[in-house]
Amino acid sequence: MRDIAPDLEVRHLVMEELLSDARVVGIDNAALVKRVQQAMREAASGGAFSALRIDRAMADRAVRTGPRVLIVSAATQAGVGTRPSALLVEEAWAHFQAGDTGRYVETLAAAIRGAVGKADVVVLAQASMAPVTPLLVDLGIDVLSSPGLGVAHAVATLRASHSAWTAGSVSTLAGPQG
Repeated sequence: MRDIAPDLEVRHLVMEELLSDARVVGIDNAALVKRVQQAMREAASGGAFSALRIDRAMADRAVRTGPRVLIVSAATQAGVGTRPSALLVEEAWAHFQAGDTGRYVETLAAAIRGAVGKADVVVLAQASMAPVTPLLVDLGIDVLSSPGLGVAHAVATLRASHSAWTAGSVSTLAGPQG
């Protein structure tokens, strides 16, 4: 965010309990959905211009890029359902949970290289996967991650609204996506 809009005040809220609960009850649980909506309302009432899904801009761009989208996930409960074009790299998740970011990223990169043959675009389903992007620049297709695209979208949305721009504040609300 500092690179894109250094003049904006930013609050990034991470609510780990929402992800933990989603793993137990599932992402379609009505009570959990209400809690997420309430958390977003509270963030907005606390001076936030808007609470945005950090992955929305990435999903939009993936749809525009091509019909063959490879969705990469390291955890089954990360919010991405299993699809024929999905790549679940479960062995990477253990490295992430152990705090071994280097092995996490290397494991992801190797798995993606092995599965990318028929993809027009790769979507990294979890924000924590963003560091794998530079390792895949030679693939010849876009490798999308939510943090950069999401922040750019948030800044563009903020700047498009004159009244919000004068307030000079934006917040993002996200559960840790691993």
